[in-house]
Amino acid sequence: MKLSLWTILKHLETDGLAPVPVITDGTPRIESCRLRQSGHSAGTTADILPASQVEEDSKYLTALVSGEDRIFFPEADVPKVHDAVTDIIDKYNEWEKRLLLCLSRNGSLQELLDIAHEVFRRPMFIKGDSSWVFAITKGYDVSVHPGWAEFEESLATQTASFDAVRAVSIDPEFRTAFSRRYPSLIQSPNYGGMVLHANIWLEDHRVCEIVALENGEPFRRSDSHLMQVFAKMVETHVTNNRNRYYATSALSAFFVELLEGGKCGPADLLSLNQASGWQEHDELAVMCAEANPGGETPILGVLRDRLKDTMQHSCVFLYRNRVVCVFNITKLGGYQTVTRQISKIIASEPFTWGISYEFIGAERTPEFYQQALLACSLAEKSGKNYMDMYQAAHIRISERLRSIPDLQAFVHPDYRRLESIDMGGSTHYLETLYAFLICGGNYTDTAAYLGLHRNSLIYRMTRIQEIISSNLSDVHNKRLLLISYLLMGVSY
Repeated sequence: MKLSLWTILKHLETDGLAPVPVITDGTPRIESCRLRQSGHSAGTTADILPASQVEEDSKYLTALVSGEDRIFFPEADVPKVHDAVTDIIDKYNEWEKRLLLCLSRNGSLQELLDIAHEVFRRPMFIKGDSSWVFAITKGYDVSVHPGWAEFEESLATQTASFDAVRAVSIDPEFRTAFSRRYPSLIQSPNYGGMVLHANIWLEDHRVCEIVALENGEPFRRSDSHLMQVFAKMVETHVTNNRNRYYATSALSAFFVELLEGGKCGPADLLSLNQASGWQEHDELAVMCAEANPGGETPILGVLRDRLKDTMQHSCVFLYRNRVVCVFNITKLGGYQTVTRQISKIIASEPFTWGISYEFIGAERTPEFYQQALLACSLAEKSGKNYMDMYQAAHIRISERLRSIPDLQAFVHPDYRRLESIDMGGSTHYLETLYAFLICGGNYTDTAAYLGLHRNSLIYRMTRIQEIISSNLSDVHNKRLLLISYLLMGVSY
């Protein structure tokens, strides 16, 4: 195992050798040590020699040298330093050996964490991508963190507290840390101090994370390297047990491949229908959801699991920092039913989501995934929790039409007349006429749409017909008026 001089320094201080570090690099490279009388250290072996051989007129007795890095000792002689460093190297080699033996017999994550704790000696836990705890160090309580009991409960129940996950997900430091490939030290208000954090990746998917709490003992520079050693062991365990920690169904693999540009032939569609129980002419729809703020975050894993548990006749998976769900609209009772169900499942604050039009043919999923992305993006820009493609289409068509200057000249004059009056007061004539047109001129439906008494609507429509010049019974006038609303980007 390669050690940094920073790691060795920590133990030399504990041993009472009063080391004086001059470390500018600190790269983990040391695998052994040797006694030398002079010369320069190179490679993976650290040299222990009289300090006078390292610097002239040195005030120290002994020096430990690795590359350009030095540790000096004022009183400890060369044999004593050699024995101490040898013991430190042996200790970490034995630690690494025990981790490897645990892996070789496919020991549990809890066993790996227990071995890791012998070196870190801090409260630690390993959490999945949806934040339920896989393993946790024993012997600690709420004194190390207010949520420690919840962590222990999560290990037993294999669930996570949504509020706790949300608190971590909105922590600015953690939002950055969730995408890192090397362990990092994070100042976290949620955890009440510094945290040493490492992600475990499998095929570009963050399957779990390791967290070590400061607990009153400041972290050292060498701790990130030691965490990386342990993280590699956990990564190997997860890879060897991928079905336990990263189980992907054939259905989700099919859709991910489609979204990545894969081809879909008749045989693939037949296999899809057999695996899902869907029929060839069933209507589908695609939903995508993003966390607020975006990026890699465990709250997406919580949402994925919640949708999997709740929505039947669906395929739910994580894709590019989003939760994607392909619904069988036909089997779920229709588009509006699905939209209502999702609205109940997805909390308003942490997520923004969009849903595509209905479509037939799973091979068309990438096209309608883009629709769901558009609806999600427009929902975020509009300050809404979600938007379906019917709403998004109106916004996008209006945007495109307004970007063609010549078309503005064709807006119906009666639209302009009502607009000028509405701008001077609170008459709401434009909104009333719009509702009247889309309700097919039915006074009862229009009054219900606007929340007005029918007599109030009749009075308002009488006033509108006194202002405008067109005949509202003429189909061409009604069509042009509705097109004018579209050109102006108006929707009530």
